[in-house]
Amino acid sequence: MKVIRQAIVKQVLTEKSRRELFEKFAEEKKRYETECAQLDFERRKVLKKQNYKNNISITARFNEEIKRRRNKIRKLEFQTEQLQILPIGTEVIEEKIEVIYEIQEGDDWNQVANPSEIVIKDGVILEIRA
Repeated sequence: MKVIRQAIVKQVLTEKSRRELFEKFAEEKKRYETECAQLDFERRKVLKKQNYKNNISITARFNEEIKRRRNKIRKLEFQTEQLQILPIGTEVIEEKIEVIYEIQEGDDWNQVANPSEIVIKDGVILEIRA
C-alpha cells in the first residue's frame, strides 16, 4: 500500500547556498515592501471615495494586511541575521514536502509516521534519511 507522508528538505550551508538564500530573502523583503506601499496607496485611494462610516473598518482591514507584511519583513530580517552567523556545513531546513511511501505488513509504524529527511548540498541530494 502507498501512503503520503511528510519529508523535510534540509540544505547543507555552503558559500553558494548562503549567497542564494541572501538573494532570496532580499527579493522577498523587497516584494513585501512593495506590497505595503501598494496597500497604503490603495487605502488612501479608497478612503477618498468612501463615506466616513466605513473609513474605520476600511482602514482597519488595510492596516491589518500591512501589519502582516511588515511582520514577514521582520522575520526575513531575522533570518538574514541568523544566516550570517551560521557556520558553513550547517543543515538548514529549507521546506517540507509530501512524498509517496510504500508500506507493507510488518513495517515499523513509528518509522513510517516520522517524517523523513532529504539532505541536499548545492542542489544535489547527499542523503535520504528514512
